[in-house]
Amino acid sequence: MLVAKLRWNFLNLYPYIDMVMRGYDTHKPMADLIGVMQQGGAMSVIPNLLWKSEDGQVQNNDFSYTPETFSCGIDWSDHPPKAETETFPINEFLSTQNTGCAYNCGWCGGSREAFRRINKKKRAMIRKPACEIGYEFDTLSKVPRVNEHHFYSVGSYNETKKGMEFFVEKVAESNVKSISYEQFFLTSDDVLQRMAEANKRTFITISPGSHDLRVAKLSGRGVYSNEEMERWIEKALNYGIHQIDMWYVIGMPEQDEKSVMETVDYCQRLLERFKDKRVNPMLCPMIPFLDPTSTFFEYPEKHGYRIFYRTVEEHRRGMMRTSLINRINYETKWLSRNDLVHVGFRAVRELMLRKAASGFLPSFIVEDFVTKINDDLSFVDVVHEADCIADERARIQALEELGDEILNRNNRIFSSGVMSQAFPVNRQIGGRWFDEIGWESDLLETVQDS
Repeated sequence: MLVAKLRWNFLNLYPYIDMVMRGYDTHKPMADLIGVMQQGGAMSVIPNLLWKSEDGQVQNNDFSYTPETFSCGIDWSDHPPKAETETFPINEFLSTQNTGCAYNCGWCGGSREAFRRINKKKRAMIRKPACEIGYEFDTLSKVPRVNEHHFYSVGSYNETKKGMEFFVEKVAESNVKSISYEQFFLTSDDVLQRMAEANKRTFITISPGSHDLRVAKLSGRGVYSNEEMERWIEKALNYGIHQIDMWYVIGMPEQDEKSVMETVDYCQRLLERFKDKRVNPMLCPMIPFLDPTSTFFEYPEKHGYRIFYRTVEEHRRGMMRTSLINRINYETKWLSRNDLVHVGFRAVRELMLRKAASGFLPSFIVEDFVTKINDDLSFVDVVHEADCIADERARIQALEELGDEILNRNNRIFSSGVMSQAFPVNRQIGGRWFDEIGWESDLLETVQDS
């Protein structure tokens, strides 16, 4: 099994790694490990642990801790106080209600098939007990200024209808500023109504994958048509859902450049149909990695993929490459590594321009964003050419000559601020970089003179 090999490689190849804890719920084994390290005892009794003995030999404890329920509730009462700032950081609670997955997206290392294969479990869904979820919400009442925080519900797409109804009831009792849910299927009318009633700033994220139903189904999605989704969006907004976000992914089976640009066209249709409403389609080029352990990674030829890096060491060496193109661990029959970067960047750029044209985003923000993409598209080729020089000395020399330019661009990204497609304004980091809670148009306008 690849995952087992990856973990053994960690310990065998890297002397600075002493142990690896396996499993989908490591809280109890980690608590046992800390107890042994603090008070003494035998490392051999800790379930799920790979570790090195004093002679440097790797010891493999049994992978025996595989609970049927997930972890325990979080006490939010010790949550750090909200930071005072004028640069829109995200202050949020992040709660996980389950682990595993009910669905089988081939690109995902946490899919149903992957979870069963990795953990040797028949069940692919492990849920947190309702009493523990209730406990988490009870502790929210002790958090100062909780009404200024966002709540992100992780794994809500995996909840049963009964579990979802219970969760929404708890949201209604809380006083958080806003909440976001991810949904796999189109949420039913009655649950939509309850969500909107529970919190006036409710965000729902769905991931159709592609506008093309065939591509979407091949990727593990495709459970509703575009027409069904559009009717659902209309209803959700009418019920009072604050915003709908949609993610379209680049790097799926049978998805070529034409298909990607047709997705951009469809996103424009959504912007036009829901003009002046909070409907936000976004594109996600799946780079640099296809998930190791995912179905597509394990069985690439069957699905039209080619894998460049398989082991931990190969991935480490891949990440040491200067060229973004050379870091990517896969390509498809329809999009090469070069295409994943260039087609992906061009598609995001085009979608941003159409958002400006439709009035969804202020033009000055999009112009700045697009300028950066244009620079990236031109400079990535310069770096890639140098990084592909066969002679090592010549390659190092060529990359050294580009060093200042590379550093200049890195400093735009690796700084105390953050900018993303979802919220294209440079601002202080205050939460997770890949999730935003929306914005007010007047808020964006205030950035123009800053």
